[in-house]
Formats: sequence, structure tokens, C-alpha cells
Amino acid sequence: MRILVYLQSFQAGDRHALETAAAIRDAQKGTEITVLAAGGWRKKRMLKEALAISGGRAWFAPAGIEDEAGAEPQDEMLYAAVRKIEETEGKFDLILIGEQPEETGLFPAGPGFAEAMGYSQMSGVETASAGCKTVTAVTVFYGRQRILSAGLPCVLFFGKSGASLRHPTVAGILGATDNKIDMLQCLSLRPLPLKVCRTSKNGGIGRKDGILRRDCQTQQALEDLCLFLEAHEVFHREADHGEQQ
Repeated sequence: MRILVYLQSFQAGDRHALETAAAIRDAQKGTEITVLAAGGWRKKRMLKEALAISGGRAWFAPAGIEDEAGAEPQDEMLYAAVRKIEETEGKFDLILIGEQPEETGLFPAGPGFAEAMGYSQMSGVETASAGCKTVTAVTVFYGRQRILSAGLPCVLFFGKSGASLRHPTVAGILGATDNKIDMLQCLSLRPLPLKVCRTSKNGGIGRKDGILRRDCQTQQALEDLCLFLEAHEVFHREADHGEQQ
């Protein structure tokens, strides 16, 4: 199995994603971990820390990639970077991304990236485990836990977690050198290749290019939305009744 971990700030979500990748590697022999970061020299230092913990390989995209609004186009950058890395390392089975807190001021990667890749996706992930063909995750949606499964390849977006991150080993620290980090130069940023989708017979979403992207959270999200709207309506009915009295 091949896992890519995209790091932005090494906050709780990023650390959780890295810890999950290391746990899957420990449980499944032959798993390889690649970490990716983009930005200034501090991000490169963050990659070294990640390498000391998880081992594997690292890629770094230098700063200076911005769109017309001055914000980093994370989905486009991440898509271009992953496609470039795949030319060297091959396809990834899992891509793990940490959700970013608002106080970081970062523009996090979103579902557009997973859609462009043609991968399944799950957000609000608390824990995850992977087999040869599927990944199972505990997710949180509007405060409710759900256990969901999806076929590989898949993109997982990690939220906060109480899980502690393992410490770097001496061997890991000694091995986390600059020559372990490959540089991504001259990324060509283009609009994401999102195509018109149609609903397939099995409830997934069919792509015109023949790739089937099944968003396993869609049905559950609709059910939760109905519950939310129902509760919202009951709340207002009770409020109106109280005012009339």
C-alpha cells in the first residue's frame, strides 16, 4: 500500500494524519509513506520532523505559488504536485490530509481535489484503518459518530483527535536529512479537471472518463441534514407557540 500525507501546518489534523499513516504501515507490511509540503523553509523543517517520525520519502514544493487573489490555490497545487509525484513513485492508495483550524489563516485543501483525482473521500475522520481494497473510518458529522467504509483509492480529511503522536527515533532523526527531500519544481497549475457527473445505478457518481467516484458520506449527510432541518423546524414551532402564549 502507498500512502501520501499532505502537511500544511503540523497542527492537530496534520499530526493525526501522520500518526494514522504510521499506524497503518505498522499493521500492514509493505506499506510505504510519502509526505508532501509546500511553502517556505519552515515547511521544509516540518518535513524533516515528519520524516523522523514516519520515515519514508518526502517532497517539497517551494513557496511562490499563488492565484490572482493572492491566496494559495491548494486544490490546484495539490493536484499538480500529486500527479507529478506519481510519475516517479506510482499511484497512491490513500491520501491523508489534516483539516486546518481557522486561526492558522491557511487555505485548506478541499473536496475539489478528491473529485479531480476521481477518488472516494471522507471528512471529519477520527480514526481509520485500511485493508487491501478498502478503508474504514470513524467520522464525526454534526457531533455524531459514523463508521464508514470506502474502496481504495481514497482521500481522508482528518480533524482534531486526542491521539498522541509517536516520538521520533534516534535513527529517524539521523536519517531525516536534506538529501531525503525531493524538490518539486515548475508545477503547472491548471483548473481542476472536474467533469459533468451523472448518478450511477449503484448510488455512486459516474465520471465521463469512466472513473467511478463513490462519496460514501453523501447518503449519510443527507439523512443528517433532514434530522437537522426537522429539529430546527420543531424548535421554531415551540418558540412560536411560546410567544403566542
